[in-house]
Amino acid sequence: MYMDGRGVAKDEKKGAQLLLQAAEKGLADAQSDIGNCYYRGKGVCRDYSLALLFFRKAAEQNNARAFFSIGAVHSILGTSRFLDWSFQSLFSVA
Repeated sequence: MYMDGRGVAKDEKKGAQLLLQAAEKGLADAQSDIGNCYYRGKGVCRDYSLALLFFRKAAEQNNARAFFSIGAVHSILGTSRFLDWSFQSLFSVA
């Protein structure tokens, strides 16, 4: 809602705070979404380490978007050995 201004004034920082609260409660979609915020620097400072942390938490709950996102972060960081793991894990969930 706050991230894109649907029904409320757009406030990425507030949106990220709310996502973080939900992610800390263990909600996989929120973990994936806050990971994406850290990955893109949307509402928070860009931090690939925190992005990976939350993507991994979501992936542990079989969140398909998180598996893809892990691969994307490792691609940017040049740690391609994890790409195979991420895509194999993604296809095992599908």
